[in-house]
Amino acid sequence: MLKVGFKVSETVEKLIKRGSKTFSRKLLNNEY
Repeated sequence: MLKVGFKVSETVEKLIKRGSKTFSRKLLNNEY
């Protein structure tokens, strides 16, 4: 469980670094 969460946060960080803040925000809204 912890490893999966870490991987997800890592992916979100990568998306934000790419400048896809809107996409990551959409993903967070859909997931949570």
